[in-house]
Amino acid sequence: MAAEKKASNSMYWTKAHDTLLCREVLALEPYKHKKGSNEAGKIWTDIAQSLKNCQQLKFKQNLSQRAVRERFSILQTRYKEKEREETRASGVSPEQDELDVLLEEITEREKAAKENREDVNRKKENDKVTAKEMRKQAMERMSQTKKRKNQEDNGGDMKDRMKRRSGNDAVDFLKEKSEREMALREKEIEMKKNEQ
Repeated sequence: MAAEKKASNSMYWTKAHDTLLCREVLALEPYKHKKGSNEAGKIWTDIAQSLKNCQQLKFKQNLSQRAVRERFSILQTRYKEKEREETRASGVSPEQDELDVLLEEITEREKAAKENREDVNRKKENDKVTAKEMRKQAMERMSQTKKRKNQEDNGGDMKDRMKRRSGNDAVDFLKEKSEREMALREKEIEMKKNEQ
């Protein structure tokens, strides 16, 4: 009895059913929303509802959002496999029927929508980083901001520049100065000897 009930609930999808499904997907564009989101779910429900109300073909009356989504997923997987096989078989270019054209268009639009979502997410992430930096700057004093920026730019060289000079530095400086003065005096003495 369960097998009879299951058989009556199942539906046989023909190529015409698949084509109509793809037309609806292309018209309502559920791929513009993230998979599993409420918006995408509502669109899949609308697709199932419009297929049930279709006058051209007979769809089962308890057609669910999930059944429509899974059938479209199967169609798309088959199409992608077929495309891979055709690209491997070089020089083979079979004619495309309406279903293949629709699936190709949907696949291209889906890729474009995914790239668009990724760009939007990247922009949001950059905006978050910028906002975080602005909040940080607003909370700290101007000198702290400059100091932090210099450390980021120099990669931590700020500590080396800000180090106090030790007493040895002064001694070294005086030693070099006296050596230069001594060398200058010797040159002057030589020049005077050469003049005489």
